[in-house]
Amino acid sequence: MLVNGKFQDFHEEDLLEVGDRFAVGTATTVISRVRNTIKESPRFAERANLPKPLVSDIGKQHDLLGR
Repeated sequence: MLVNGKFQDFHEEDLLEVGDRFAVGTATTVISRVRNTIKESPRFAERANLPKPLVSDIGKQHDLLGR
């Protein structure tokens, strides 16, 4: 995915800049909601009865996102 001219190593500032460019006034709120959802993902996984190894793999991907 291309974000603010980058295919990797983009940060919140890049997302906000794109949000400003396209007049997404709720960009900060959306980012906050996504972060909160990621933090809650282990609870969601437990409720969905996902296998623990899968939950662990998903958590590792979330760690790459900078929970």
